[in-house]
Amino acid sequence: MNPRNPKKRSVPPKERDNSRRPTIYDVSRCSGFSTATVSRVFANYPGVSRSTRDRVLEVSRDLGFSPSHIGRCLAHGSTGNVAVMFPDMASGFYAEVLAGIDEVLAEHGFNTLTAFYGRGRDAKSVFTRLNSGFLADALIIASSYDIGDVSQWSGSCDTPMVLLDRPLAKAGISTVCIDNASGVAAMVRHLHTNGHRRIAVISGPEGTWDAEQRMASYRVAMQEIKLEVNPLLIWAGNFTFESGRHAMRTALAGRLPVDAVFCFNDEMALGAIAAINEAGLKVPDDIAVAGFDGISAAEGVQLTTVACPMRTVGRSAGTMAVSLIKGTERPRDQVIPVRLVIRSSSGKRAAHWTKAM
Repeated sequence: MNPRNPKKRSVPPKERDNSRRPTIYDVSRCSGFSTATVSRVFANYPGVSRSTRDRVLEVSRDLGFSPSHIGRCLAHGSTGNVAVMFPDMASGFYAEVLAGIDEVLAEHGFNTLTAFYGRGRDAKSVFTRLNSGFLADALIIASSYDIGDVSQWSGSCDTPMVLLDRPLAKAGISTVCIDNASGVAAMVRHLHTNGHRRIAVISGPEGTWDAEQRMASYRVAMQEIKLEVNPLLIWAGNFTFESGRHAMRTALAGRLPVDAVFCFNDEMALGAIAAINEAGLKVPDDIAVAGFDGISAAEGVQLTTVACPMRTVGRSAGTMAVSLIKGTERPRDQVIPVRLVIRSSSGKRAAHWTKAM
């Protein structure tokens, strides 16, 4: 048979072997084309005639043959995947970010591979696994205080990277960051306008970009409204509900005078509100509380917060990853605006529930 002009025929039942999965050799034998030609059809190589392509695809359907994902990767030099690394997901913040990433990737025909680190899973080992074995065309990493210096890892990474955290474009890594400075400044001014003067904070874990930026911005904002930063009103937290509740309980037990508590994320604010309620006090009548992030649970307790458009953050990261894969942009830093959402938790100046220091 002339392989350039094979006799067109369907695949007779006797040539189908349902006991095993059909291979490219079966497609070659039944179509009359060489395995190289069949491979070119599935790899979408230019120069393959329409009739040849149609014949190979027809035989493949008759046989129930589908080229393996690995084979397509080798043919195209692409996996069709983008890997996303997150800290162990404990809040709605990352869930919304992931949803935004997946929306954009799906729009561009990419699959989303998700991996988590923390709670015994070392971030660098997760990164190494995703960066090896031709698993993804790009990596999106939501960093955390235990992730280490990602810029050092990138030296061994040939895969385009997008970091959801500190700006690192100068190190060749694209980043999507929240505008922490303007958000904190807006919140401090709002609390001051409501008559609060002793504004405490529950900070985030040391070493995280967001926590450090919010603390620095808090100091600047307090200075601008000519309020003293009292070290006794800076309480440690780690972005969890329990750390917010513990910090607030400790402050209440020590009877520290405070009008308002600005928590550097909503999870800690929810914990602080729980501690205030447990002590028989009321928000905002006794102590005003505010947060940062804008998670859905904040609305349920009427929490004033700095709302971050989480889905927008995810969509921006996904768009950046696709652009890097396609080579249409160089590494850059993108800052996402935030907005102040005022609810009842930051109401009028709180009643003084303790004596002044």
